[in-house]
Amino acid sequence: MTAQTKTDSLHVGELPKSGNTLEWIATTLSFIGAFLNSTGNHFVSAMVVWIIANCFWIAYAIPRKQWGLFTTQLGFCLIQIYGISHFIK
Repeated sequence: MTAQTKTDSLHVGELPKSGNTLEWIATTLSFIGAFLNSTGNHFVSAMVVWIIANCFWIAYAIPRKQWGLFTTQLGFCLIQIYGISHFIK
């Protein structure tokens, strides 16, 4: 048996663990937005948190070339901006 090196633990196309920080920030913000939305009194706050989460998801998706995730989050972000603009009117 040979000792496993650091490079053996990375998979093809995988980025270093620093990308995990973006993923966990986006995940946490997504849950916070969902919680705020579920209370019924914080609609705009939930949307703002979700927009920030979308930006983190987009930043996570681009260097990984995860275009489905990118497109989904961009679409959600645009829909939330549209929703806020109609709510504020």
